[in-house]
Amino acid sequence: MSEDLFTQLCCISGFNKMNGATYQEHIIIIAGKRIPESLHQVIQHSISGEKALDVLRQNNIPYTHDS
Repeated sequence: MSEDLFTQLCCISGFNKMNGATYQEHIIIIAGKRIPESLHQVIQHSISGEKALDVLRQNNIPYTHDS
């Protein structure tokens, strides 16, 4: 899911509990098994969702939407 959609859905009750409090957390929840554990903290501590997606790109980890 795109960061814009994530942001729009954050106001729905229970959404963040299932999908993460931040977009960076969401990436780990959704794709964590495909992301080497060594990158989890890098993604979680990225200053923005775009920077987190950059980590995926730089490590050739595919995702299903354009940023």
